[in-house]
Formats: sequence, structure tokens, C-alpha cells
Amino acid sequence: MHKVFILILSLLFVCLGHSCSQTDESSFYPSLITEFAEIYADANGSLYKIRPDRKPAYYLTSPLPGYHPNTEYRAACTYSFPETDSSAVKLYRLERVVILQDSTEQTYPGTDPLQLISIWDGGEFINLHLQVKTQNAIHYLGYRMDSVRIDVHKKRTVYLSLYHNRNNNPQFYSQKLYASLSKSYLKAVIEPGDSICLYIPTVEGKRSWKFIY
Repeated sequence: MHKVFILILSLLFVCLGHSCSQTDESSFYPSLITEFAEIYADANGSLYKIRPDRKPAYYLTSPLPGYHPNTEYRAACTYSFPETDSSAVKLYRLERVVILQDSTEQTYPGTDPLQLISIWDGGEFINLHLQVKTQNAIHYLGYRMDSVRIDVHKKRTVYLSLYHNRNNNPQFYSQKLYASLSKSYLKAVIEPGDSICLYIPTVEGKRSWKFIY
């Protein structure tokens, strides 16, 4: 299992940072929206639909080929709404979002500090905009499940830590990373109305954020 975990995270980081564009340089830029979203490829491997966090799904005005058939991705999507159709969007850019996997059993502590740019509740996900110091090598991200506590009102709180292993990578250049933690991964230990407390090893020290499940 250890080798599988490393392979999966390696592939995700190879994909991270690649982007696509359907920009017509001669066209006028409308109001652009950038959000984390689920994005879907059809049977031909073309991206054809996105579902931004807390919003309905929208079709793309121009499908984007070159992806794995019948596959769901998570990405930071920059898009706009055409004036004549509110059910479809034009996609200008997408960047891969790493889905954090359970790293509780990893032997490395995973407490290497990083910079947290922002963190927010996306409904089904906890979303993070991160920055690491690197020399174009692989960093490993995940989460650890530390404990589950029950208060006097019988409400549970699951305590998690962001797992970050910089893999002894020299800290020369800043690199942006997007990541999401799926709340569905925690359904075996907490219920709707319970809480999630996430600790993050930042460059300013260990900090925590609390979210409702």
C-alpha cells in the first residue's frame, strides 16, 4: 500500500500546474469566475461539464479533448457565462486540484511546514490554496486522522492534521498548490452536524480551522 500511495501522489503532482485555454485573443473578456469544481470527461475523453462547489452543473460551450474517457476530475476552473445561455459556460483555464488521501499510516511524520494562502468550506470539500518551497521535485500531501472526541451534547469532532512531506527537496522556489479534502471520506466516524478540526503545519506555526460536517 505504501508504494501505491506514493505512486498516486506522484502522478497527481506531475499533473498539477498544467492548464488549458480556450481563449480567443481577439475576443472581449467578460467577467471571469474562478472556483473549485468537479469536471467531467465523456466517453471520447473530452471535458464537457463542470459542477462548481455549492452550484449546479454547467455544460461547456466547447468540449476540451485529450483526457481519460468517462473520468471525473477536480480542478480550479476559470469560466464565464455567455450572454445568451445560463446553462453553459466558456472555460478559459483549469488547474488540477490534489484530492488529499488518508496518510495516517505513513511512517514519515508529515509535519513539514508550508504556506497557507487561504482555506474555505466548499460544501462537500474543505479547500486549500497552498504554497511550498521547492526545486521542481515531488512533495507529498495527505491528511492524518488524529482522534475523534464526543462532547457533553454527544456531538463528535474529528481532529485531522494536514500531511506534508517535502521529500528533502531544496527550498528554492515558491510553487502554488491547490488541494481538497473530501468530507465524504469521514462519514464512517462522524455524522451531519458534527465538526471537523484541521491542523496545518504552516511557516508561522501549527494552526487549526474548524468546519461543520
